[in-house]
Amino acid sequence: MDIKGGVYKIGGLALPPEGNLIRDLRAEGVTLLGPAVVLRRGALKIENCGWNHPDGPEAVIIGIDDSRPSVAGAISLVNCEFINCQFFDIGMLAPWDEAQAFFENLTV
Repeated sequence: MDIKGGVYKIGGLALPPEGNLIRDLRAEGVTLLGPAVVLRRGALKIENCGWNHPDGPEAVIIGIDDSRPSVAGAISLVNCEFINCQFFDIGMLAPWDEAQAFFENLTV
């Protein structure tokens, strides 16, 4: 699915039959709203995006053990691209090493 421009609740993009999974999404110039926590489960490209939270980047990035198979309530992202998007009140779960790299390049 490709979306360009507009405002979306990220949970609304995770539609049946997938449940809490967003697969093969390409979003460009989109504003995505939480509250939500997302988890990379496949290829994920995030380019020139902003993550907005009043408590700063520490509230956005959540490091987890790489061997953890799933997280209850998280929205899994599989083969998704986000380009020039804004994320509001959305946290990102990632293995510790990825979380650190993401944190260093984060624009909040």
